[in-house]
Amino acid sequence: MSLESRVVAAPAARWLSVVYVIAGSLVIAASARIATPFMTVPTTLQTYALLVLAAVFGPRHAAAMAIVYLGEGLVGLPVFAAGSAGPLVLAGPTGGYLLAFPGAALLVGSLHAAATRRLGLAGSFALMILAHVVIITSGVGWLAPRLGLTGAFFVGAVPFFLGTLVKSALAAVTVRLVRR
Repeated sequence: MSLESRVVAAPAARWLSVVYVIAGSLVIAASARIATPFMTVPTTLQTYALLVLAAVFGPRHAAAMAIVYLGEGLVGLPVFAAGSAGPLVLAGPTGGYLLAFPGAALLVGSLHAAATRRLGLAGSFALMILAHVVIITSGVGWLAPRLGLTGAFFVGAVPFFLGTLVKSALAAVTVRLVRR
């Protein structure tokens, strides 16, 4: 590729990246509106969407998607669960989970990219579980000063175990299907 064609292609690639990031943030926002009514604690599909996007688009794009998503909510766009928005949501009980999204996206995106050829369905599932553990640990840590560590674990982690398994399995299968 000539220098001239690379110079012309670079801005187009940057714009495409911007489109990916904005579209990804909107996918995360839409998934926040989808709650699982069959769980004891309402669980959204945000982490499922985030982890699939991370595995498919890689760490930089996925972390940017998560950061843009958090920014959209911070400025008042109704992108968080149940259409909530604003800085009080990020400062509230769910803040710890939400603030872990960029780190979880980096983790999944990086490890998926590094092991994409060797990572089978079981490995992808384990990686998705690991990312959920990062998010839940952040949420429990956020709740611990208010509820104590034991209380935070039982309120902020235990109710999400089943949802974590289901969403991790679905994310691993989805990524495998998308990659084919």
